[in-house]
Amino acid sequence: MTLNNTNAKLTIHSTQVVMGEEQSSLSNEEAFYTKKGDKYYVLYHERDENGHAENKVQLIIAKDGVTVTRSGAVSARLVYHINEKTETNYRLVYGILNVEVFTRKIEFSENPDGFYLEMDYDISIGEEKLKTCLKITVEKKEQ
Repeated sequence: MTLNNTNAKLTIHSTQVVMGEEQSSLSNEEAFYTKKGDKYYVLYHERDENGHAENKVQLIIAKDGVTVTRSGAVSARLVYHINEKTETNYRLVYGILNVEVFTRKIEFSENPDGFYLEMDYDISIGEEKLKTCLKITVEKKEQ
């Protein structure tokens, strides 16, 4: 089956609280998305500070949760379900980190030109805990 990919602009706004200090980042990426059944599939590349693609990222957004798969410089598969703790291994160039994620909130809304996703979750790596709010906007690009 061939999926009908839509060119899109992906905006990611991330806010993390680390040891009481808030850190924010904003990125804009070119992306493709498609809807198959009741799931959205989004594909984009994370880039380093020089604009080189480092990681291929796939988001799968379903009614019961979100899955984020990274491959490249970082390899990981993160699964988010409201009020659930999930575990994964982050494979980095210098080793493997065991990561736990507890998801507090997932909000999703569609519109004719794309969609909006907001997630609140905690990431625990050893003794370090990061409170995270991730806001993703996907807007269809004019062809």
